[in-house]
Amino acid sequence: MAQLILSTDGEIVDTFPLETDVVTIGRHEDNDIHIDCMSVSGFHSRVVKVANEYFIEDLKSTNHTFVNSDQVTMAPLSDGDVLTLGSHSLKFELGEDEVGNDDGGGSNGVDTARLVARNGANVGPISINGGMVTFGKTGEHVAAVTRRGDQYYCLHVDGGSNQAQTLLNGSPVPAEGKPINPHDIVKVAGIEMEFIR
Repeated sequence: MAQLILSTDGEIVDTFPLETDVVTIGRHEDNDIHIDCMSVSGFHSRVVKVANEYFIEDLKSTNHTFVNSDQVTMAPLSDGDVLTLGSHSLKFELGEDEVGNDDGGGSNGVDTARLVARNGANVGPISINGGMVTFGKTGEHVAAVTRRGDQYYCLHVDGGSNQAQTLLNGSPVPAEGKPINPHDIVKVAGIEMEFIR
């Protein structure tokens, strides 16, 4: 089972197994992971699990969420990533049964998979670097494309308060994700993207 290891000033404070698909982090006591520190927002961020993939989402915090020193609004998590919230760090660790589920490489080591946005403000290609990309609008509608072995999958991450559905070729993407093939069309937050490989 994946876990987050909380530390401050280099000292480990606590370990939190990720037992549910959504784990909230923040200063307010109603969070799954409560961090009593003024530099952490009341509801700072959350970790979301979708079909064996983990994501961190900033919940419009005052001091932002960082993954390996990079500010993020939403990002996929990999084993060993370090989240920074205020003066605290949370190290993300996959469980032994989860490490190595993604081999991350193709048969020749070169993969040109990408999404091409067909409408919206950012028409054009979006690279799938590191075997995963998230897209959409944080807090409203987010989806992802991730690689497992030689196959790519489309995942519905968050539909926001409207519970918007991610569509693959016009059909809703199920909770466990759905294989995506060349020239398939993903629709998220009103944007259509074609998968190219």
